Amino acid sequence: MSDPVNLALSGLSSLGWLGWWGIFAASLLSLDTVGCGQFMLGRPIVMGPALGMILGHPIPLAVFGAIFELLSLSDLPVGGHVPFNAGIATAAAGLLVASGISFELCFPLGAAFGWLHQKVEIQLRAGRGRLGSIVERRLERGADCGLGPLSLRELLKYAAASLALLCLTAFLSMVIYHYIDAMIPEALRRGLEQGLRLSLPLALASLLTSFKSVYGL
Repeated sequence: MSDPVNLALSGLSSLGWLGWWGIFAASLLSLDTVGCGQFMLGRPIVMGPALGMILGHPIPLAVFGAIFELLSLSDLPVGGHVPFNAGIATAAAGLLVASGISFELCFPLGAAFGWLHQKVEIQLRAGRGRLGSIVERRLERGADCGLGPLSLRELLKYAAASLALLCLTAFLSMVIYHYIDAMIPEALRRGLEQGLRLSLPLALASLLTSFKSVYGL
């Protein structure tokens, strides 16, 4: 077995140019959630199958996309609330599947990376509080407030954070494959499989909750 550093580097090198394009695309599509556009292209139900075609695993990514989509339907980025990033969770799970990690382990690990992105985004939003003071000082001096460049800078920071997190996923993928997936006790593996099976009814329950909130059922 190779040492962890070489394994991590092999995780990056094994992506290929299509895999890197997929990571860049997923990072840019993550902006569609709240940053700009909101064309729904960054939703897991769209990102999952699209990234799955790029990585060569369309069915697993479509399944992950559908589950994460349903689980996140009622968790919306309204006001100051920063939701769990289901799109990044789907993309991270896809990168792990492409590395050969077992299906049942990719789901919780993908969710963990989606949760981590949520924490990073909270910090990014907190840093945007300074933008109001910057614009105010510029206006007081009679200068152009520069909203365009400031907005572009914040969008690029968000996309860069998503890119860094997905690169970290790829970096750790082979380490996870050799040191975690290969050594999971059978009892724990069965528990992960059962948890994945239970995720579907939980996702459907989230769908029903969304219907109730929208239609007042």
